[in-house]
Amino acid sequence: MFNVLACQNVKGSVLRTIIYDHIEITIENSYINCLKKINCEKTDVIIVELNEFLIKEQTFFDLLDSCYKKNITVIGCCEKLNVDILALISSYHITNCFVKPYNLDKMLLMIFEISGGHDGSKEDKILAKINKLLYLLGIPSSVNGFYYIQKSIEISLENRKYLKSFSKELYPAIANEFNTTSSAVEKSIRRCIESAFSNDSITNLYDFFKGTIDYEKSKATNRQFISMCVQYLNQE
Repeated sequence: MFNVLACQNVKGSVLRTIIYDHIEITIENSYINCLKKINCEKTDVIIVELNEFLIKEQTFFDLLDSCYKKNITVIGCCEKLNVDILALISSYHITNCFVKPYNLDKMLLMIFEISGGHDGSKEDKILAKINKLLYLLGIPSSVNGFYYIQKSIEISLENRKYLKSFSKELYPAIANEFNTTSSAVEKSIRRCIESAFSNDSITNLYDFFKGTIDYEKSKATNRQFISMCVQYLNQE
């Protein structure tokens, strides 16, 4: 499990975005509580607010010192950049600083990148790559059918037999995993893919599939979508 700690005013926006099964997010409303948390529990990334008032608190510097010693990645958020905040970013090796309005897409993708490279299990790293790819293709974890697609890609990476027969191998395996029917799995995945092709990620999708989909239907089939994702991830 990859552990993210969100502190201060960034917590709400981050919470609405990070709801992936390989990432666990904890919220603390003060630097003191954050400091206590990282000193007693495993933390991989901490997201903190940087402003001219908060960065004058000694507890804030104690927190950054502790993060530096424990090799915890620090992501900052601020209203605007100034000399003091730039000096802080440089001194404490803050990975990145997002200026309001925060680009949550970039923040989440950065967390995916970090989680994919941390010293977690092989499964966590694979899930991080799958989640990042699906997010880029317009399928966030909040979409109905997301976990069916995620699991389909995961088991197909392990054993390509699932790509040879969706109806006899893949759908029954996913149905058994989630205690549902093969028909429900097929329909949920199809609707999930259809929703992706109807949103703002359509350009990314057409680029990803590179002319392999039926443009008259304007969407990929379940087989095309999952197979292409598996092929892409195998080449990484």
